[in-house]
Amino acid sequence: MQNLAIILVFGIPLSLIAATMVFLISYREYQHHFFERKKIIQISLESAFFTFGFFAVLLLVVWFFLGNIFPSK
Repeated sequence: MQNLAIILVFGIPLSLIAATMVFLISYREYQHHFFERKKIIQISLESAFFTFGFFAVLLLVVWFFLGNIFPSK
């Protein structure tokens, strides 16, 4: 259970940073291709949510494997 706390303390903020960076990068890139601001924000938010979800699932997988490799006593 201690592994989960460590993963959550470091993983969730880093996942949020990754999602924010994906939003900013995709927003800037889509500005060159689309002119509707609403569509650009929608596509960029979708990318950010997907990224956050990917890292959240990755955190759970790492937690599962760490729990099996280093079982708590």
